[in-house]
Amino acid sequence: MLYLKKLFLLFAVSLSMVCITCTQIDAACAEDVPVDTVCSKSSAANYITVEWDPSQEHHTMWKTLRDYKGKDLGDTQFLNQPGMECWAVLMGADYVARLRKGIHLCEELDNVNHVSKTFSEKEINFSKDGLILCLPVRSFFLKPSNGSNDYANLLILPKAKGHSLIDSLLQGINADCMGDVLWSVGRTLGIFQMFFMKDHKTHVTTAKHGDMGIGNIFYDRVDSMGKNQWVISWIDCTHMYLEGEGPLMDIGHLTANIEHRCLNTRMQSSQVDYFKEKILEGYCAGLSQSIIRRLHEMLIHPQSFKDESWLLGEKIGSMGDPKKILKHIHQFFGYYLESHL
Repeated sequence: MLYLKKLFLLFAVSLSMVCITCTQIDAACAEDVPVDTVCSKSSAANYITVEWDPSQEHHTMWKTLRDYKGKDLGDTQFLNQPGMECWAVLMGADYVARLRKGIHLCEELDNVNHVSKTFSEKEINFSKDGLILCLPVRSFFLKPSNGSNDYANLLILPKAKGHSLIDSLLQGINADCMGDVLWSVGRTLGIFQMFFMKDHKTHVTTAKHGDMGIGNIFYDRVDSMGKNQWVISWIDCTHMYLEGEGPLMDIGHLTANIEHRCLNTRMQSSQVDYFKEKILEGYCAGLSQSIIRRLHEMLIHPQSFKDESWLLGEKIGSMGDPKKILKHIHQFFGYYLESHL
């Protein structure tokens, strides 16, 4: 139950929430009826389009999870986020159902299905590197049966194991312990990016998570060869792209998010700086020195720095000064390269 409360908090910052326990399902709720897809994307066949009753979102989630598991679920605990997303978390289960309302969701479904398909077909797996990506195992586009605009998508996702990074940081978990966790967070991000890295001579591109904030990261302690290690899990991967992205967006977003959230809790600036250093140390450990050198050189070039600052600023908004963040990253790259000559 403690784990569920932490998971609930992850999606509930600054929002009013309602928790419900569902033990009986309204027998009058209409069955989901397959219909032709309303999406024009060529990859629409990767998900299922069904009609649904927007007033029965809890039942829709419960039924989908039940059908996926192939058996009655018993008590199911729901989390409501009015106006945004609705999540259902099964107590003791390994999966989460996420229902998100909106009228422009086909692109998100197409994208995440493309990512999942790529990982499956190419047998891409980062688990040996300590990284788990919680990609959908099943996805649906929900078309309202009442003629309204209450379209939605529904994803069945693996439930992240361990602890929420945002909860642990904001609750003041031991700094040394969190330093080790953050080093692993940075390292796994570097490893992920290195796998997809492409050199275009004038610049480099890679994959990105797309929303690399501390609220979308979990960590879990495992024992390997008698040593404690951390397994990092990423959630909310629906905005992930596997090519053509700048390497600095995710690491810039992550460091900005740590600084913004931790300083707002009145954490000492020296501790926040320590956390950012550990992230960057791990990040460099996951990259090759040649890529670190390329990124370092790229940030020296005025136009490249201007372009990267603008892109990062679009992502982080009011969380921080993108130029200041990139200068800090550039400076750290320089120190790292000097110390590894």
